[in-house]
Amino acid sequence: MCKQWDALRHNVSIMRKSLATPRCIEYNKGRGTRPWQWSGWQKNFPNHLWMRVSCWIRFVNVIPPPSGNFGLKLHGQVDNSWLSRCRLCEWEHISSVAKVTGGDRNHILLIFDSIQEEVTIRFCQLKLEILESPNAETPLEEHFAFTNCDISRDYVAMGVGRRGIPTSNRNGSMDFVTDYPCEPDSGDDCSPSHKRTTIFGKSFRRKLWRQRQSSTSKKK
Repeated sequence: MCKQWDALRHNVSIMRKSLATPRCIEYNKGRGTRPWQWSGWQKNFPNHLWMRVSCWIRFVNVIPPPSGNFGLKLHGQVDNSWLSRCRLCEWEHISSVAKVTGGDRNHILLIFDSIQEEVTIRFCQLKLEILESPNAETPLEEHFAFTNCDISRDYVAMGVGRRGIPTSNRNGSMDFVTDYPCEPDSGDDCSPSHKRTTIFGKSFRRKLWRQRQSSTSKKK
């Protein structure tokens, strides 16, 4: 019996370590442009609202030049102006804001379709925020694509309606690897906005969450 309990404790310890391992998605593609080389969400919202998409990104072997279908693509609006800040093999935090239009069949993406070069790209903390105005600091909703131990059911990758990682399409593929812009438990804040949260893989309304936290504190 003692041996069984020891084995169980050992397995639980391994599971905890695996869940805490920092991870990102690594995208690999051979030379030439291909369709379906993207990941993100297919969501629509009222037209008076705005969207903000952000993530950390690292170009491992080459930084491709800007092209028409490469970057953050929000309802058909492509932004790759952040490429000028990127440095080879270094993590860079990127973001883009656009108005809700319903264009491009409501897709909200990090897209690589028009890259000509053979590339290896890593990204993590891919997040979608819904805003009342383009400069709003506090979002109405937040949607996280994936974390160290979970993946959102709303997150699509490399094809309409395709869910789950690893995945591949044409000569491109995506899979999880162990990498991160900084160690989550090191004391460093990986988020430029200093608003990190442990609620991942789900959508939630920040205002309601704060209200619940406040009421809990009062009860204590």
